[in-house]
Amino acid sequence: YLEPLLIWLDAYLDKRLVRTFVYAIAAILQFRGNQQALQLSELGAYMPCSGREPAKTKKLQRLLMSHRWGKEVLNGFLWAKAQKKLEVMKANGEKLLCIWDGSVYEKPESEKAEGTCGVVSSRAKRLRKQRKGIFNRLGGKPITVMGMEWTGVLLVGKEKIPSLVKMVWWIRKGDQATKQRDQEKSLLRTISDAWRKSVIHMFDRGYASGPWLGYLGAFQALFVIRWKKGHHFLDENGKEVALSQIVGRTRSKWQKELWNFQKRCLMKTGIVMKRVRHAQYAGDLWVVAV
Repeated sequence: YLEPLLIWLDAYLDKRLVRTFVYAIAAILQFRGNQQALQLSELGAYMPCSGREPAKTKKLQRLLMSHRWGKEVLNGFLWAKAQKKLEVMKANGEKLLCIWDGSVYEKPESEKAEGTCGVVSSRAKRLRKQRKGIFNRLGGKPITVMGMEWTGVLLVGKEKIPSLVKMVWWIRKGDQATKQRDQEKSLLRTISDAWRKSVIHMFDRGYASGPWLGYLGAFQALFVIRWKKGHHFLDENGKEVALSQIVGRTRSKWQKELWNFQKRCLMKTGIVMKRVRHAQYAGDLWVVAV
């Protein structure tokens, strides 16, 4: 599984460091759990290589402190792998999707860890949901913990296994502070310059905004966004109305039975399509309601 990455790393690192990298991955997969955080000395002791514990920890430290590799090397490997996969799928005539998503990596007990800032805890949101036999008061300020933000893009086809294209980690405070939209614009620029209209970008409701439509129009990207029903668009007559009102009273022309995973049965589903316009997007937009 790691052979392509090891060949890539061998061009930058000494073979002894590459061997240490393999041992470290094996130790993480074997001993790491949800309730166990491996420290440097602890991980070094678990590495399946010869030598005593201090010597193993020193080998791991040399690997992590080496200046001959970094995130740029790993990003280059992911991009080359995704580029090769895209060419194969294009030759097979598959539809190519770039799925965008982002979340946070939480370190709730950390206080002085480097490269972290306050993030809204997604785990706390899930724990506060109403469930049978449990009552939690609705509303209130969100719970924040120490952590990092991340944004990633997956390349998905019809048959191939999804492949990671890009993944960036960033924070909002400190010397390396940045903004979410700056990171997303950089990712969109990189993918659009290389692949143009070969892929269709898929976004969730977190990307449903006028400024993001403007960025997509500037890069001439093909995209699908899961929009919010309360946002306003211009209908075919040029009147500004809420998205729910544009498709709310229209009878569906296409109907099909689809499997409902919640009710575990086939349900008759209709599809409505309407052409709309937005002030920050020059082209035409289609709204599809199910």
